[in-house]
Amino acid sequence: PASDRFRLSGGLALIDAEWDSFPTAPCYPGQTAALGCVGGFQNLSGQPVPRAPEVSGNLTAQYDFPIGSAGYRLELVGGVNYRSEQIIYFPNDPDFTQDGFAIVDAAVNLVAPDERWRASLYGRNLGDENFFASRLGVLFSTPKLSTAYYPAYEARRIWG
Repeated sequence: PASDRFRLSGGLALIDAEWDSFPTAPCYPGQTAALGCVGGFQNLSGQPVPRAPEVSGNLTAQYDFPIGSAGYRLELVGGVNYRSEQIIYFPNDPDFTQDGFAIVDAAVNLVAPDERWRASLYGRNLGDENFFASRLGVLFSTPKLSTAYYPAYEARRIWG
């Protein structure tokens, strides 16, 4: 029956992660007293923990079609992954806050009867979302020792 060929899976995470008590957190680069940096420290008590979105989830659907009588099958697969806004970098630099986003992926797979091989056509990040993966620091020694920080982005749309 068609219902045996359809699969649906998903997950949901609801996270309330914040620093309980962290009055001596280091300041982020460029943070001033007006922005809460006093004596090289900031108070992150009650602030969100980096890389902990309040909501994240995924949903994947797959439908299998038998092809002919030799046992080959075609799989159609689609999925979406979502993450809500989050701080990307410790110590909570507001310039490295990632807005919420959803990533959509899809694939068409031809599967051998014995499942020992498959040929796939796939697309990842079909909506071409641009989002932070992390933050990179580059150390400069001229004219004085300093560090510049840059966001490192996750791969954009990929086909294969």
